[in-house]
Amino acid sequence: MQPAAGQRFNISRGLPFIRNYAPEEYQAHEKNFDIMQDAEGLMYFANFAGVLQFDGAGWNKIVSSSGMRILSLDINKQGTIFAGGLYDFGFLKKDTYGQTNFISLISKKDNIEDIGLVFKVICVDDKVWFISENNIYIYDGKKLEIKKLDSKLLSAFQVGADLFFFLTLKSKIRNWEASTNM
Repeated sequence: MQPAAGQRFNISRGLPFIRNYAPEEYQAHEKNFDIMQDAEGLMYFANFAGVLQFDGAGWNKIVSSSGMRILSLDINKQGTIFAGGLYDFGFLKKDTYGQTNFISLISKKDNIEDIGLVFKVICVDDKVWFISENNIYIYDGKKLEIKKLDSKLLSAFQVGADLFFFLTLKSKIRNWEASTNM
C-alpha cells in the first residue's frame, strides 16, 4: 500500500525550490490577498500596503491613490493589470522612466464611502468589473459605468464568460453574462 500524498517528489530528481519572504524583506504588511504575473514575468501581490511588484531580485511597493489596502488583481488580454481595494480601484501603468504607478479610476468628486471595499476585480472580454459591497463598476477602457445594488454583495466569481454574484437579497445567486447589459 502506497502512502497518500498531495504531491509526489522523487528525491533523486530534486525538490522544488521554494523561497519564503518575510514582510521585513518586502517592507510591507504580512497579509497578501491576490497574485498576478505579467507578460514580462514580473509578479504582483495585492497587499494591505498597496500592490507589491517583484522582479525575482527586488521589491517595489505601488501605493494606491487612497493609500489603502488592495485586495484583488486581474490582468486583461492587453496585459494591463487592474487592482481594487478599500475606497479605490484602477490599473497599473509605467511612466516614461519605467516606474510602475497606480492610476485610479475614481473621480475626485466620488464619495469614497459609496465605493467601499472593492473585493474582486474580473477582466472579461474588453471590460473590467470592479466589484464592491454596494456597487459594480464596469470599465471598458474609456468610460466607467456604475451599477448600484439594492442589496449587499457578498461574493462574486467567474465561470467562462459568465459572472455570478451572491447577494443578501433572499440569499440567492444572481447571474449576468459579462458580454450583455445587466
